Amino acid sequence: MEKKIPVIVCILLIAAPVCHAWTWGGLLTGAACMVAAPIAIPAALGAVGFTATGIVGSSIAASAMSASAPVVTGSVVALAQSVGATGTIGLTTKVVAGVVGYGAHYATHDSD
Repeated sequence: MEKKIPVIVCILLIAAPVCHAWTWGGLLTGAACMVAAPIAIPAALGAVGFTATGIVGSSIAASAMSASAPVVTGSVVALAQSVGATGTIGLTTKVVAGVVGYGAHYATHDSD
């Protein structure tokens, strides 16, 4: 875990100027999203029916599975079920959440 944190911070510091000139508020928002993502994303997927015991019948997840049948490896439904079943997300998803958080902060604030 100790090695991942500096890598995450470096990626965020590199990605932030690409989006726009970085701000402390944006970096803090991005970091908060990276910290919250491992809790929020599995919880949100569980709420729509992607659970540890499988896809809940008559749920949004069941509709998504039905609409994308047959479900193939690597599809959005397969990835969502994997996260719902394990309750974990990967480093890439955390970084994307951080960049999205930074972008959301930038889009909703004139300046810090």
